[in-house]
Amino acid sequence: MPDRLNACRGLATAFCAALAIIASFSSALAASHEQIIESCKQAHMEQLRACVRGKIGDPRSAVGPELEKARQACGAVFVRPCVLAAEQKQAAGVAAPSAPKDAAAAPDAPLEISTSFVAPPRTIADITAILDSEKPDETQIAKRKATADASPNGLTGPKLAQFLFDRAAARALLARNKEALADGLQALDIAKHGMDLRFLARTRRVVAQQYKATGNPKDAIAILQVQVGEGDVPGRRGTVIASLRFIAQMLVSIGDVSQANAYVGRAEAMVSEARGSPNPKWRASYPIYGHNWEADADAARALIFEARGQYADAETAYRRAEAFARASVKDLPRYDPPVPPREQFLQIADGYLLSIARNEAKQGKLSAAEADARRALLGILKAQGKYNPATPPFIIGLAGILVEQGRYKEAEKLGRSALDVLRTIGVADEAAGERGDSFQPRQYSGAAAKDEGGRRGLCAA
Repeated sequence: MPDRLNACRGLATAFCAALAIIASFSSALAASHEQIIESCKQAHMEQLRACVRGKIGDPRSAVGPELEKARQACGAVFVRPCVLAAEQKQAAGVAAPSAPKDAAAAPDAPLEISTSFVAPPRTIADITAILDSEKPDETQIAKRKATADASPNGLTGPKLAQFLFDRAAARALLARNKEALADGLQALDIAKHGMDLRFLARTRRVVAQQYKATGNPKDAIAILQVQVGEGDVPGRRGTVIASLRFIAQMLVSIGDVSQANAYVGRAEAMVSEARGSPNPKWRASYPIYGHNWEADADAARALIFEARGQYADAETAYRRAEAFARASVKDLPRYDPPVPPREQFLQIADGYLLSIARNEAKQGKLSAAEADARRALLGILKAQGKYNPATPPFIIGLAGILVEQGRYKEAEKLGRSALDVLRTIGVADEAAGERGDSFQPRQYSGAAAKDEGGRRGLCAA
């Protein structure tokens, strides 16, 4: 009997010890930011002491704030990398969220990610009726041109930088890319001298976009790499996620898919860290900017899938990006200023929807592609109207799918409508042809005449 009791006691002791180990393991996995800092300090105590002694000698004889400064400097060398690695490892265990499906992006724009296919009508009469019915808003067009032609009138410092940023954006909308680039570079030069890091990051992205538009993707990549380095500091690391995606996009455009994939991996790792890190800065930021960051990560991943010919995977990733981009609209009231306009986020979401259509077309799913391209175009028309610089690429996106279906006359109608928009808002034909992407409205404006009802010319377009 005593042997049995001892055996039971032994089992109970072993069981309790196992539970303690499991509990400590779980606690380590869910360690707080403060616990991780303390653990890293203890792990590197000898290096920290040696570092401090190397900077100020005997700590007991340190004067004023010298000791604390030495501790901070040494902590940045030994403790911060340890904390970052530990928090990234902990965050990696947090799964990516499901794509939002039933949250409302705004009262008048319910978020609905369709999972069932509804065939589009075999006509674009409804689309052309909308396009033909809208008349140019001459006041808005004149206002846009006035902004692009405005003079600084004695502005200096940060106010001049903001003026140049706004004028660069207005000139870019009118495809006056060289002028926009000059404004962006001048604004950037001012912003480097003490302006807010967010403004500096936004300005670098504007400059990069204009480098791309003027045919200099390598310069675009270089300036974004600088921005990524500037933003990789505590409390600002979220600002580089979009830039990492943009760099990947540039690299794909010049055929360097392998290097692009490396940047996509960095973007995904940073979003994963934001999602699951115990760092209080990430914990405060992710509930506000998380939807937007998730959209960037999914869109970046989709770029690689598409470049590698994995069109079904690209379609899935773009669909997630669209869902997160639409969900981010409801987060805008909590954004730090300056807050981007709601229409900008809806345009991004519609852009992802158009990318879905493009990848569906590459899989031969032309009816589904047409349906999604129609939805994207109708979305941009509702948010921006016909005579807006954002609209022509969506018109041409649908036209391209109609070409794949052999519906050349309808594609030609859309191509001519896109040209009409560009000419009306003040974008010259030659300026539209200088864009750094596949947007070429003149390619479709004569589709029916070029092919005379056949397939020879535009099937390869």
